[in-house]
Parts: sequence; C-alpha cells; structure tokens
Amino acid sequence: SDVIIQANAGNDQSICSASTTLGANVPSSGSGLWTILSGNGTLSNPSNPTGSLANIAAGTIVLEWTITNGLCLSRDTVSISRALPPSAANAGPNQSLCATTTELAATAPDTGNGTWSLLSGSASFGNPQSPTDQISGLAVGDNLLVWTISNGACLATNDTVIITVSENRYQINKLKENCETLFFDWLMCDMNSVIEILKC
Repeated sequence: SDVIIQANAGNDQSICSASTTLGANVPSSGSGLWTILSGNGTLSNPSNPTGSLANIAAGTIVLEWTITNGLCLSRDTVSISRALPPSAANAGPNQSLCATTTELAATAPDTGNGTWSLLSGSASFGNPQSPTDQISGLAVGDNLLVWTISNGACLATNDTVIITVSENRYQINKLKENCETLFFDWLMCDMNSVIEILKC
C-alpha cells in the first residue's frame, strides 16, 4: 500500500547572490517536485531535490517541496531571503579641529544601513546610525571612526575618517579651569583664551 514519505524542504536561507542550491530530502519512494509559492526565481530542474535556483529577486521567495507516493502527498516549504550588496561606504573627509565636538559627514547609503563605531581615540555618538551624527568627547590627537554599511547576508562595506584635535584645545580647557579655580581676572582669562584659539 502507499505510504506517506515525509517531505523536508531544507533549511531557510539568507543569501546575497542571485542563485543558490536547494536542499530538500530525496524521497525513498515516489517522486518530488518543487513549486514557487511566492517571489521570483528560476528552477533549473523542479524534480531535483538539490537543484539550483537562479534569477532570485531581492526579497523573499518561498518554495514548496512536494513528495508524491501513489495517492499519498507530503509537503514542506522553505524561505530564501536575498539581500542586495550594500552601497560603498564613504565616511567623509578627514577633519582637523580645535574643538572636542564636530558633525560627521558620511554619505547616506542607497542600499543597506549605516552605523558609526570607534576604532581608536575617544568619541561619544548621539545617533550612531546617522551619517551626519553630532559627536562629542573627542580626544586630543587622532580619533579614528568607522562608517559601516551592512545589508542582510551581504559583505559589509566600511570607510574610516580621521578627526584630529589640536593640543591647543586641551590648553584652552586647562586655562579656563585655572581661571575658575584661582579666580583670576576674567578679562585676562578671556584675552588669553582668544590668544590660544588663534594659535589653534
């Protein structure tokens, strides 16, 4: 008598390329057949459990693997999600500052999502996902920040910007602290601050 052969369409996939290999089980009896339930793609051989699927559009494609054994049927589905490669990352021009705060100038991605991270130095992000984020807490010297764009299973792109804070910024801050601590003449303090800023 006919028996049900359990169908197994394989594991769901997250891919970046426009083609992939399917991974359904080989029926011990009867025959199998792939059908596309939703999404776009081209099956190389619908009866091959491990055939290829090409021309996959961005988004999700759902396929069904059906095993028929006489009058008995068994079905299982698999989802394949394809992402497009992310845009090339552009972290913007390097900056030389006298301040410990600045606005970043990365390029917003057409494809994918961007995020800032700190490679070396010091920085506090207001919104790491904003290409033009306002940052603070920069350290004296070189601060290296990385703008990374990712999209699904695709290889991420990244670019680094160097923000250099002048040593004179540190001197200005120390001067102001001394003015407040020692109660120096405010006019003299302000004049000295202007001189330091001009040096920077």
